[in-house]
Amino acid sequence: MDLVFGFIFMAIGLYGGFRAFVITRNPEAKKRYPKTTLKAITFFAYFIFISYALIIIVEGIKYLSQL
Repeated sequence: MDLVFGFIFMAIGLYGGFRAFVITRNPEAKKRYPKTTLKAITFFAYFIFISYALIIIVEGIKYLSQL
């Protein structure tokens, strides 16, 4: 159950980060959203991607150390 919850949790976060990244890359978004909102969305997207990358690296190191 822990593995399933982890996959669901990461999938929701990655979807949110990907959507935020796509919104910030849209040229129309500069007209729709204020500059501070776009900066916050960009920070959120990069924060999600970097934090999940660190989690994957740490879990990979833990797995490889068990071998």
